[in-house]
Amino acid sequence: MFIRAQVIGGVVLLGVGFGTAWLAQGWRCGAKLANLRTDHAAVLEQQAQAVVASVQVAREIEQRRAAAVEQERDHAIEQTQTLAADVAASRAVSERLQRELGALRARYAGGNTAAAVRGQGEQGSDTIRVLIDMYTGLESAGRGVAEYADRLRITGLGCERAYDGIRKLSTKNGISYQ
Repeated sequence: MFIRAQVIGGVVLLGVGFGTAWLAQGWRCGAKLANLRTDHAAVLEQQAQAVVASVQVAREIEQRRAAAVEQERDHAIEQTQTLAADVAASRAVSERLQRELGALRARYAGGNTAAAVRGQGEQGSDTIRVLIDMYTGLESAGRGVAEYADRLRITGLGCERAYDGIRKLSTKNGISYQ
């Protein structure tokens, strides 16, 4: 019986030792797990702060870009308004010249109708009237083309300045556009 009691005592001691070791290992693993969770939470917090900081930087860059484009748009609008004023002034000068040409046409309308005779039986042209009509057509066509070209120039230069401004901001912030 003594051997049986020793075996039972050994098994009980072995069971108690195993249980104690199991419990101690559980505590140790629980502490490691708690440390890992704390470290993981700290890493997640750092990542979240990095994301917030990068989003804030991106917003600031975008605001500067928008401000640069808006400034160029305002400058182009100002130039367009100046152009409109210049066109109105030139139109007034043109209308004044048109009135003077109309007066010349009226003055010389009856005097020299056969200045340029083409041939027998054909009516001659009024030289002043032809010149006035030619000037009028050239002036109005030239004014239209010049106004269109000026508007295109203002728009194109404004776009170029806005693009250059955005590229400077992007290069300054380490962003490369091709």
